[in-house]
Amino acid sequence: MIDVHGITNAHPSAPCRVLIMGTDTEVGKTYVTATILHGLRALQRQVWLHKPIACGEWDGSQAGDGRALQQLAGDAQPPEWICPVQLAEACSPHLALGRSGQVFTLNQALEHLDRCLQGSHDCLIEGAGGILSPLTSDDASIADIACARQLPAILVTRPHLGTINHTRLSVAYLQQRGIEILGLIVNAHQPAEPSPAHDGIAEELQRLCRVPLLADLHHNALAQNPALGKGLARTILRRLEHRQP
Repeated sequence: MIDVHGITNAHPSAPCRVLIMGTDTEVGKTYVTATILHGLRALQRQVWLHKPIACGEWDGSQAGDGRALQQLAGDAQPPEWICPVQLAEACSPHLALGRSGQVFTLNQALEHLDRCLQGSHDCLIEGAGGILSPLTSDDASIADIACARQLPAILVTRPHLGTINHTRLSVAYLQQRGIEILGLIVNAHQPAEPSPAHDGIAEELQRLCRVPLLADLHHNALAQNPALGKGLARTILRRLEHRQP
């Protein structure tokens, strides 16, 4: 799983660009994104962030995920580039766009992403909702963005009851679309009592999905082990170093 030794910087000239997707909403994509970001920066890498759109937890000017990610801004990234479209309604982005009267297309999403990909810095791109949640007015998903820019994906899932079906369906769809999956991160976004549905589920998902397991994160794991992000970042860099051309 997490390699806490080994490389400190894989291919310094090759930036780490990955999409962080989720099997569903509220599986901890932003938490995982922050964990990886802290790890990469601990390895002395410059990291930018991007999330095409965020909805809900509105404070009058920003959505919850937009606020959380903007607090992680650094390395000379314009903060307004992190999450350029934010909406008040706590629902699927395409519905929130319709209710607000705004239009946001796949082409616009790609333009926003492309400006974050210019340069030699790393870039972590976080999806919104599950992999097929429509993010734009023309119903494009984070999978469509991955295909358009040929970016590899990390799939965040949860260890709770129902995760086998959600995770296998997500992996199968990504593979059908030809999206490279660097691996799974099983994230306990809520405390989980020991049960047959939870015990050993990370290894079971790895076996059933036949993709690498990057990390099995227990609830609030980062607070208990601050070095976790650095080990996870090294694991991801190693996966990128050995990926097929």
